[in-house]
Amino acid sequence: MSNVLREFSDATTAVVQAAAQRVVAVNGRDWGGSSGIIVKPGVVVTAEEGLERDDEIDVILPDGKEAKATVAGRDPTTDVAVLRVSGADLAEPKAAALPLPGAIVIGVGRVGKDVVAAIGSIALVGEAWRSSQGGLIDARIRVDITLRRATEGGALIDAEGNLVGMAVFGPRRRVLAIPHSTVMRATEHILLHGSVVRGYVGVHVQPVAADAGSPAGAIVVGLDPEGPAKKAGILIGDVVLTWDGEPVNGKRTIIEKLGPTSVGQSAKLGLSRAGKAVEVSMTVAPRPSA
Repeated sequence: MSNVLREFSDATTAVVQAAAQRVVAVNGRDWGGSSGIIVKPGVVVTAEEGLERDDEIDVILPDGKEAKATVAGRDPTTDVAVLRVSGADLAEPKAAALPLPGAIVIGVGRVGKDVVAAIGSIALVGEAWRSSQGGLIDARIRVDITLRRATEGGALIDAEGNLVGMAVFGPRRRVLAIPHSTVMRATEHILLHGSVVRGYVGVHVQPVAADAGSPAGAIVVGLDPEGPAKKAGILIGDVVLTWDGEPVNGKRTIIEKLGPTSVGQSAKLGLSRAGKAVEVSMTVAPRPSA
């Protein structure tokens, strides 16, 4: 007579041990470590939010050896940081299909040389969304699972051991998966350019509410004196109503317009200035380094 629980336990252990062969421990912050995933030969991704330093970063590889890491680049908008690590010699992991709510998922990380794992389920799968900094995340994947802080940046795998995405913490320590496709897109861009450059126009805005209370434009409350908006003739007090003919519904719309492909592009803004309609054109610049 078969023991279903034993078979389930053995299967879970097997996929965790396999996934652990590409999960590393990352010493990139002053209070405890985080985890990372080997995604290409010599390339590790980890959670950008958990990487507090740009130097003196060590990783512990799956074989227990310690290696020095250098930061290839960061993308705070998708919470992806890319490290170059000698000895992390694995090809890209197999991507999981987009999971359905209720699907089993396992979080795998490392604390030093030790593997840590937790099992849970997919709580929500939604459409693509943008982070508070404007990064495009290919799907909203929330996981009903309890993870140790050290698992941040580690792997979330499906029942077959395929990579659903990278584990990060959202509001109220809810666990989110940055999808495999988003992680790899950011990684490729960082390896090619050193960072993910976003557009910049140099305006500070606040939403303007319509009579019904819904956003209806964004009022300019601050300007970078060297920014594209100032040079294009935008003034403090102008209300931005449209961007290339599309309605502007507060700050969020402007953030969404300033993705990596916006740099160097011309944009036409429809404004309300002292009750009169004004149109200005400007060229989107790359966001200055912090």
